[in-house]
Amino acid sequence: MITGASYTTPILVANTTYYVQTTINGCVSPRTAVTVTISPLLVVNAGLDATICLGNSYLLSVLPNGAGYSYVWDEPLNMGFSAIFNPTVNPTSTTTYTVTVTDPNNCVGSDNITITVNPGASTNAISNIQSCPGDIIPASAFVSVPAGGTFAWTNSNTSIGLAASGTSNTPSFTAINSSGSPVIATVSVIATANGCTGTPTNYTITVNPVVTSSTNVSICQG
Repeated sequence: MITGASYTTPILVANTTYYVQTTINGCVSPRTAVTVTISPLLVVNAGLDATICLGNSYLLSVLPNGAGYSYVWDEPLNMGFSAIFNPTVNPTSTTTYTVTVTDPNNCVGSDNITITVNPGASTNAISNIQSCPGDIIPASAFVSVPAGGTFAWTNSNTSIGLAASGTSNTPSFTAINSSGSPVIATVSVIATANGCTGTPTNYTITVNPVVTSSTNVSICQG
C-alpha cells in the first residue's frame, strides 16, 4: 500500500487490520498486525422537550453519562454555560439547549432539548362593588389571559351573603348587612391557564347599612 514509517487510513466504517514490516540491511521482519477498531456511534439523548411555568426551574440531563465522559451545554447567547451532565436552568422564555458529549474513546455526539415557558395566567381587573341590603349582586364575569383559564376565588367576609370560596365565576347572591355599619368583603381571584397559576386579582364588595330616621322630637323655643 505504501512505504514509510507512517500511514494515514481513509475514512473507516468498520474494524480494519493493517500489516507492517521493516527492512534493515536487506533483512525483512515478520509482518506485524495493526488493527484499527471503530467505536460504536455515540448516540446522545437529552430527553424529551418539556414545558414549565414562568418562574420555575428545570433539571436538564443527558445520556450517556458517567466516568470518562465530558459535556458542554449551550444555549443562545450563552455558549458552554455548563460542563456537567445535569445542570439546572431557569429560562424566562422558550429556549432550546444543545448538549455535546465526548465519550472515553473521544467519539462525539450531540442532542437538543426545547423547554417551553408558559406565563402565569392573569385575571381581568374587576371594579369594586357598592350595594345595599337586599340588592342582587350579579354573577361575576372573570376573563383570563391567556384565554380559556379556570378560576378559584375566596371571600374574606361571608356575612355579606357570599360563600367563603368557590371555583369558576362567583354566583349571583342577595346582599346582606344586619349591622349599622358598612360591611366590606374582599374577593381574591386566581386564574390558571396551561397549568400555570397567576397572581391574585382582588376587588371589594361593600354592603352599606339601611339608614333609618330618628323619632320626632319636641323642644321648647330657644
